[in-house]
Amino acid sequence: MTHTIQLLGEQTIYQARQTHTQLWQALHEHNEPLQLELADVTEVDSSLVQILLWLVPEAKRLGRPLTIGEPSAVLAEVLAELGLSHIVQTEGAGHE
Repeated sequence: MTHTIQLLGEQTIYQARQTHTQLWQALHEHNEPLQLELADVTEVDSSLVQILLWLVPEAKRLGRPLTIGEPSAVLAEVLAELGLSHIVQTEGAGHE
């Protein structure tokens, strides 16, 4: 069984604490693989990028399988502008 988290709508500094807490709990309180869905993110700033930069190595450190679904167009654009598109790609990013 997989624990799926779907981020919806705005994911900016105003949601960062809640998003980080939700992901931290998913990593530390559940034993099943984690699936993060990002297709429905409509607004994003660097806070979500920072959370993703924390999440990928943290899941790896904990030995937790992590799958990140296709990002929304808005998120994909921000990641591309920052040269960080690789963090949401399954192959070569350190998550399954």
